[in-house]
This record gives sequence, C-alpha cells and structure tokens, in this order.
Amino acid sequence: MASTDLEVNTTLKRAFKFFTHENVVFSTTPAQIILGPLKEQHLLTEEKFYDFKRILKKMYFLDSDEEEIIIYDTDDAATKKIKMRMRENREKVRKANAKKNSQGKSDLKFSDLIGSITINNCGLNMVNIYNITYYAFHDQLKRMGWRDQFNINNRAALAGAKLKKSQLKHWMRSIASSDKS
Repeated sequence: MASTDLEVNTTLKRAFKFFTHENVVFSTTPAQIILGPLKEQHLLTEEKFYDFKRILKKMYFLDSDEEEIIIYDTDDAATKKIKMRMRENREKVRKANAKKNSQGKSDLKFSDLIGSITINNCGLNMVNIYNITYYAFHDQLKRMGWRDQFNINNRAALAGAKLKKSQLKHWMRSIASSDKS
C-alpha cells in the first residue's frame, strides 16, 4: 500500500517520523521498512515489526495483558487460519469494549492535552512542544498528573484529612515501576 498509494505513503512516513524521529523508506522487494539513513540499513522486517509495535505499546502505556498473536511464515495453513480467527475475535471484543467505554467518556482531545501541558511551567510551549517525542509527551502528562495529585493529597493531609499512605506517594518516581494509574 505504501508504494502504490501516495496518501498512505505520506501518512506512514509522517507516523514513523513522529514516533521514531527518523525518515523512512519502504521497499517492495524484499518487503521491508528502512529506518534512518539508507547507508546504515536499519531494517524493519515483518517479523521485527511486531516487536517494534510491542515496544511502542509499552513505551506509550498502551500494552495490555493479552499476548499478541503473531503469524509466522513457518506456520502451517491450519495454524494460520486459527490465528487469523483469533485476531478477528480479539478485534471484535476490543471494538465492543471501546464502544461500551466511549459512551461515558469526556470530549478531551489531543489539542486539549497540548494546551494543558504547555501551561505547566515545564519549559514546553506551543512552539517547541512538537519537537518532543510522543513518549516524552505522555511521560510529561503522567508526571504532571502525579505531581498535581501529590500536591492535593499533601494539602489535604496537612489540613487534617485521613489519607492512606499510598495516596501520599511522591510524584518523582520511575515510570517503569509505577502502577498504571
């Protein structure tokens, strides 16, 4: 699709640039994606793509507990058919859950997040916020939330409110070891 449809090609190149900060070239024979300078040959083959996708999901806190279903070239026809059916069923469940969850959600948009983070006195403004990676953006949002929650709970505790020790968890902590709150 990337080599035949100009719009898809442009969109994919912009998406890879957004997530990796690298230019990308799509090759048809063999089917692969080349990230960065062509001389360095950073190849993203179909098998590596699933690892890449899994890493991105973890980086942006989109990972789920269920294991991804990967179809290998070495799988026999029956196994491929079962794996495809499993993928389709998971997609149906995901869409049903998304529909159920979206009925009570707010209308918070990406532009609202950008506007909110730029008034946070973190050195980001409407000009330079687009220079950070998507991971750094989510990292800043998560830490901003932790700091605000810590400050609110700290003030409440000083005013005499009875809080659990877990509610006074300091906002400076590791993203990797934190709970997904």
